[in-house]
Amino acid sequence: MEDLMMKLEDVKQKIDSYLDSVSPEELLKDFTGKYNMSEYDMNAIEDIPDERLVGNAQIA
Repeated sequence: MEDLMMKLEDVKQKIDSYLDSVSPEELLKDFTGKYNMSEYDMNAIEDIPDERLVGNAQIA
């Protein structure tokens, strides 16, 4: 169990290091581009599709 905790700490450090080295704009561009996502205005929360509806549509 201790070995697993050490590996999780290593992963956390790598993620923190990456987030510290990239600008928010670059991170957003990477995520939206890589995963073919739209950029949503978080202040207009009603415009963001409900993920449950999207998931249900994909299942159907």
